[in-house]
Amino acid sequence: MDALLSDLFGLRDLAPKFSLDGAVGGIKVFPFNKGSTMHIVFWFLFFGYTLVAFASSPNIADNSQDRIVSLPGFGTLKNIEYAGYLPLSTSVCSKQKCNAVPGNLFYWYVENREHYADAPLVLWLNGGPGAASMYGFFMENGPYVINKDGTLSERHYSWSQKANYLVIDQPAGVGFSYGEPNTFSNESEAIDQLYGALKIFFQQHPELESKPFYLAGESYAGKYLPQLAIRIISETGTTPKINLKGLLIGDAWVNPRLQQRANADFAYSHGLIDRQVRDQVLKLYDLCIKEIDKTMPSSRKANQVCKKMQELIEKESGGLNMANIAKGTEPDDALMIHYLNKSEVRHALHVDKRIQQFNNFSKQVADQLEIGEQDSVADLYPKILAAGIRVLIYNGLEDGKDSNFMSTELWLSALKWPFKNKFAHAASCVWRTDGKVAGYAKTSGGLTQVKIRNAGHLAPIDQPARLFDLFNHFIRNKPLC
Repeated sequence: MDALLSDLFGLRDLAPKFSLDGAVGGIKVFPFNKGSTMHIVFWFLFFGYTLVAFASSPNIADNSQDRIVSLPGFGTLKNIEYAGYLPLSTSVCSKQKCNAVPGNLFYWYVENREHYADAPLVLWLNGGPGAASMYGFFMENGPYVINKDGTLSERHYSWSQKANYLVIDQPAGVGFSYGEPNTFSNESEAIDQLYGALKIFFQQHPELESKPFYLAGESYAGKYLPQLAIRIISETGTTPKINLKGLLIGDAWVNPRLQQRANADFAYSHGLIDRQVRDQVLKLYDLCIKEIDKTMPSSRKANQVCKKMQELIEKESGGLNMANIAKGTEPDDALMIHYLNKSEVRHALHVDKRIQQFNNFSKQVADQLEIGEQDSVADLYPKILAAGIRVLIYNGLEDGKDSNFMSTELWLSALKWPFKNKFAHAASCVWRTDGKVAGYAKTSGGLTQVKIRNAGHLAPIDQPARLFDLFNHFIRNKPLC
């Protein structure tokens, strides 16, 4: 019996400290004889209990419970999809039930069903800070559109048609993600947590390790994504393998000190303000710079002073929404909010019961990250490019926010990297889709800048076909023109 159990469970390596005759260290501790019925029953029960304990212990690599079978308003899914939580700590008791975990980041993953063998993986993040990436999923480039009657339709220009598509609500406290108070204290800690969650995702999907991986997002993702990229690059050669190939970022918020200089010029050149108001905005810019330079990281006061520029421009332009000065209004996300707060939808997506209400924006997270919001991450981009990672920055030409195309020109031209002069003098080409001028692009040294016609801050909403074409070219490493 001893030999059999030893062979089955590998306990020979534990001798002489532990023996199967009921002795520990040579001292008899059980009142039954070796080979007796009680001896056999004891060890049967002992190993049975041990196996159950192992089976019930946490296994972060198992996400079978996250599989989505159907969605309300759509029915049985055509894609293989998962939604649920990626823990901020590996000390998970059981998903959605362990109070010891400081928080969990909500994710939704959609496998590409048509070209899976060749399809890369893309992670999409919205910005804010405090904006939920579920907004991008339903409003910009995800697989579904929410109709007025509450049903779902397949999006014609979904990026999931060309790639395996992943969104994560982050940091903790945004969207369906949650965390204890002070789960993170600054942006760097939030990115560390995002990177940890991403590694767990790859452990759950080891088949994705060999696939090209792209980081994509917009606005404040211009700060999130390069920091995440640096984390990935710094751990090249470790497991799980993350095969990062490129960053694709719209209206990127990168170097606030430089970018906000363009507020006055953009608004004045587009006729939104007169010369007198432009001069007022420039004075506010000077105050903004003084506050930024006072502390490192930048203070809450600096952020609040700098925001006064956009507030003045919006007021003097008649209350236009600066995200798209041609439209002047922001997209309506009421259908998305209503859909995601349905109990049957939350159940289908395995949303934790602690989440009482889905909101597209978290003021609490925005306030948490306000210190440092005016700091620059521009120095990270040359490091990313030097690692052979391609970068594409796009802007909608109708975007009047402080990350408009003029502001992009300012921070890109200030980058210190080997291709600085070549990029500055690179010729722009005309990019066309369906025979129409879609925008303009220039490339040098792995860096591409694209300006998109008739699009604003949320370019995938304004020009879905053009963004689909841009994304498809980028992941195939093909020039737009």
